Amino acid sequence: MLVFTFYVTCIFSGMIEVGAVLWGIGAGYSIEGALCLAIAYQIGNILLFFLNKKLRRMQGLFAAIACLFATGIVFLDNPLYRYICAFACFALLSTIIQTLRSAVKSKEPRWRKRCFRVTGFLISAVMYNYGAYALVAISVMTLILTLLCPKYEDDCWLTKLIHGQYGKNRICWAMTVHQMHYFVYCYSMLLISLFVYDSPLAASFWFVANWIPYILTEPLVKLTKTKSWLHFLVGGHILVAGLLIGMYITVEQYSLVAMILWALTGFGGGNVFCIKKSLLKYKEYHDQVWVFSENVGHFLGVIIALAAYHFTKSLSPVLLLGALFAITTIGLISGTIINAKKDAAIEA
Repeated sequence: MLVFTFYVTCIFSGMIEVGAVLWGIGAGYSIEGALCLAIAYQIGNILLFFLNKKLRRMQGLFAAIACLFATGIVFLDNPLYRYICAFACFALLSTIIQTLRSAVKSKEPRWRKRCFRVTGFLISAVMYNYGAYALVAISVMTLILTLLCPKYEDDCWLTKLIHGQYGKNRICWAMTVHQMHYFVYCYSMLLISLFVYDSPLAASFWFVANWIPYILTEPLVKLTKTKSWLHFLVGGHILVAGLLIGMYITVEQYSLVAMILWALTGFGGGNVFCIKKSLLKYKEYHDQVWVFSENVGHFLGVIIALAAYHFTKSLSPVLLLGALFAITTIGLISGTIINAKKDAAIEA
């Protein structure tokens, strides 16, 4: 039951993350409105760190409220009220699903977990036309799983983080900026592919195409049987920066080329595991610090994407921002290692 719940929630998570953007456009909202729904999903991931034991035990109530918001989307005619219900529903579902996943966390291989999440990305195409009904179904099933599964009993993560219970290193900025490089452009490319092909299925397909190299990168790197993690990290981020610049150049006139380059960026983003391995002997980070750093990067990336579109009225400039953040990640990693070596020399 626990393994089943974990994989089902992985699918749900993928569906609502990509589906939030697709539903926003399919329901007639603006690009800013669709990106704000992506922010709603990321807010849910951030809210996870504010939940204490008491609030976690009330997740059944929150799931029931999510059901009410989902039902409101179906029956309300007013666009503003529908949007408010959708925003709240995506944020609540994101929080509840991540809490459920924490409670039933599986020890299955990471690649398998990602495959189920990618399955959710592909299925998310149904959210474009039938998102309101899909949200009702997901909310009801999430409520049932919440009632059947154990509650996550850890105390408020943010309190522990602030008080240093996870160690003195409270955030890894290299991980945060790495995540920003992806999330600043991923939803924009989803929208670009939606507009180019006029098909939510094509948009979800290209989104998934980017994730296939992402999933393959770690096992391929480990097949080399080398531990030059920093070399892979630097090379991967230079690669992804170059691909993003190429996407910026080709996206308007040669959209298919841009889509292929987008898929290939997965090889650069997929070396995220090299960040941990590169820093392992220089600086220690608690597992929850890694998770917090990732989620902050997700949130900031989408916020910056929204701001960039608001001021430029174009989706493509975020590709250059993604390249900038990819190169910045290399600088942050290098700086961390250099400073750690200096500190070690001083102590010696």
